[in-house]
Amino acid sequence: MGVLAHANIAQVALGIRRYAGRVSPVVRPRRRAYVRYAGAGVLVGRVEDEPRLWRGMKDRHGFVAPERGRWEFLYRGGRYRQAPGILQLKQPGELYCDLVRDEPATYDVVLFEPATLDAARSASAAAGALVFASPQLPDGDPRAQALLRLCRIGAERDAAGSRLPAASAMTPLAIETLVAEAALALVSLGGGEHTIGRERSAVQRARAYLIERLAEPVRLDDVADHVRLDKFHLIRAFRAEVGAPPYEFLTHARVHRARELLRRGVRAGEAAAAVGFCDQSQLHRHFVRLVGVTPGRYAACARSSLRVSITHARAPVTRGGPDRT
Repeated sequence: MGVLAHANIAQVALGIRRYAGRVSPVVRPRRRAYVRYAGAGVLVGRVEDEPRLWRGMKDRHGFVAPERGRWEFLYRGGRYRQAPGILQLKQPGELYCDLVRDEPATYDVVLFEPATLDAARSASAAAGALVFASPQLPDGDPRAQALLRLCRIGAERDAAGSRLPAASAMTPLAIETLVAEAALALVSLGGGEHTIGRERSAVQRARAYLIERLAEPVRLDDVADHVRLDKFHLIRAFRAEVGAPPYEFLTHARVHRARELLRRGVRAGEAAAAVGFCDQSQLHRHFVRLVGVTPGRYAACARSSLRVSITHARAPVTRGGPDRT
């Protein structure tokens, strides 16, 4: 911004003070993120006044229930509008890219332990891996009601303003019932592995190639040769479908796999080598950037049975297009 622009701003501010008296500065709400409940195979968290755009992968199935704010996100090549009244379903290992946010958002987020959903799938005789048919679910759907009831664990009031019991005051039976009902509802939303086939076949093969070779050095030409596309068309198609170029997807996938290893007690140095990072410092750098905590801190939380899911966020973007900075 030039000197003239600064002078114009100062002149306008002086005029406001002269004719309108003292002007109070606009105070923006401060972002808050905290865990309401962790146990019984789920984590229930809440994020308030989130102004930033999120790009990353979840390591478990889950969902987001918006309370305030609207935003758009890219998922498997499709652009979706997110708002209160629509649940966002989280598929582990898939990249979600927020594109634009109208205002700071407040939402609940629930993540399920794999064992919880495995038990629900076994009870419902569901076959194959759980892959959501759609990344969204209207809250008018009967299955959404079971998910929304689970969001209220640890909340002070429900949507109607009625006071709710604290999580510590709920009996284990009550909590386990809410979790079981929500898990059954979630697994019923699975569309089967065939839904992934909606991606263009070249991008699907490229994704599989990268994931199979997490621990290996990968060249763009190798990926292009594998999917039988020139690298320029591959990059364009990959970004259109996934929301990020192949190298960024690979970094997210490596960190995603490192989180799994750390939760199982693998040392950070060994995890770095297992997922293809040059050394522990490279893992540390990408882990902090994408997850928000150090690998050591993440592993410590896992050992204490407190599952964390701190997401990487980007600077806010005004309506009109994604951030280019």
